[in-house]
Amino acid sequence: MLCDEGWPSWGIDGMANPWRVKAKYGGGMLYDWGPHLVDQILQLMGGDPIGVYGALQSGIWSSEVDDHFFAFLRFEGDVMCQIEASNNGRIDMPRWYVIGTKGTIIVPGKSEPFWDEVEINYIKDDGKRNSENKTCRC
Repeated sequence: MLCDEGWPSWGIDGMANPWRVKAKYGGGMLYDWGPHLVDQILQLMGGDPIGVYGALQSGIWSSEVDDHFFAFLRFEGDVMCQIEASNNGRIDMPRWYVIGTKGTIIVPGKSEPFWDEVEINYIKDDGKRNSENKTCRC
């Protein structure tokens, strides 16, 4: 996911203090977005990971806290999940990109509601490729 220059103080009307870039207020991209994104992965997977690796980076917005994080979670059955949240890379990426053995699901997540557009690409039982765009009320 990608945030913009409003990230340090976004979400608290009238707050002049950019709490997200200050350690004493629990700032940082991992503390801010990490719990939400990890929770979504756990909901999708239905269980806990068997291994976790991660890295934090302080690049543009703060020297006190991270403004970019990467997490790699490994689950049973050799299932791998990657989470990356950054306020540094200015490249639009999908909110979700799920790769399965027979297809992929892409959720752009660009505007409210974040889950309304889904692209599903898969191989049918007869071996033919199929692509569908769905609008859902998720």
